[in-house]
Amino acid sequence: MRIRSAAGSLLGMAVALGLCACSDSGGPPTPDRSSGVATVTAACSVAAPFSAPTPTPAAGLGTVRGRVGVIIPRTSGEARPSGGDARFVAKALEAQGVTVDVSTPGSPLAFVSSAQQMIDAGVTVLIVDPLDDASGIEVEAAADRAGDDVIDFDRLTQGGTARYLVSFDSEESGRMQAETLVDCLAQQGIEDPRVIILDGWTDVDNGAVLQDKGVHEVLDPLVSAGRATIEEEAAVKDWRVTRAAPAFLVALDAAGGQVDGVVAASGWIANAVIGVLARDGRDGDVALTGQGSGAQGLRHIVTGQQSMTVFDDPRAEADAAARLAVALVAGKNPASVGLTLAPYDDPLSPGRPIGALLLPGQVVTRANVQDVVDGGAVTTTELCSAILGACAALGLH
Repeated sequence: MRIRSAAGSLLGMAVALGLCACSDSGGPPTPDRSSGVATVTAACSVAAPFSAPTPTPAAGLGTVRGRVGVIIPRTSGEARPSGGDARFVAKALEAQGVTVDVSTPGSPLAFVSSAQQMIDAGVTVLIVDPLDDASGIEVEAAADRAGDDVIDFDRLTQGGTARYLVSFDSEESGRMQAETLVDCLAQQGIEDPRVIILDGWTDVDNGAVLQDKGVHEVLDPLVSAGRATIEEEAAVKDWRVTRAAPAFLVALDAAGGQVDGVVAASGWIANAVIGVLARDGRDGDVALTGQGSGAQGLRHIVTGQQSMTVFDDPRAEADAAARLAVALVAGKNPASVGLTLAPYDDPLSPGRPIGALLLPGQVVTRANVQDVVDGGAVTTTELCSAILGACAALGLH
């Protein structure tokens, strides 16, 4: 079967590492063109270079003494960081001698409370990822009154007052997803793909808006040239995984069930799409993108259910936030210590001065999925869990 034969690379590596007791002797699936008609599969081996990040201190600063607060909430099933990212940031800060206060609150109220406690304790910089804009605005206003700098982590607090943002480049992510989807389908001889786009919460999340913009920068010229068709486009409200499957079902029905490729704005949305397709045995028959995926997304790539993901390495984002925070603690202009900030717009506060460190994601397909693991981008525990899940799904042991 197609999914069974797609499992070779990472499953074999796991066995070699002694992590899991499952095996497979198959090779990568190939499109069936015996009838002269290209058959779409999700498995994609478009080559893409992968490089692990190398932590580097802000130039010329060395060890800096100061206190930084890190508040990254606990979340699950959403396209946003998690408490694990807070640990990455704290570790990067501590490596440069900074005292770190860490909180992973589970509600907006707890987020505000944690921030106020840190401000009262004497932090001079806050790295925050609020659960909603309202709590973010409240915290940033309190930090302003105390004379503290705030760095928005991973996404902008719209309407807030933070002067800094550290995030992955959402617009570039959208371009990479669309370009790789088109390349994967072209590799199979699909010249005019029928595409469904599942956006994030574009009504309120500027990152989702930028990501969608990047997708259309690639697909719209192809549509105009008659080389692609956007069948349907839908947004997953609040990035909630429970809303992803219904949104895709509606879009798929509106497209008459006809689709060659799906651009899914996040790994969680891609997982929901796979679940819907699996009901009719079509998982692996539709080219599918994701973004921000961890071990789960890698598993889907290995099993041939997902074509690619834009991998956002949390270590790179943590390192960038730490370097910027250390510069601010030291009272330095970020540019003077080798940090290049790009201007960034807040749709709710035109003219608000924001300097952003926008990081590139990395395209991952079956061609380079093993490099992600070799580079330490997922932990051994995460990898083993994903492989065991793949083994169960494939009926291997």
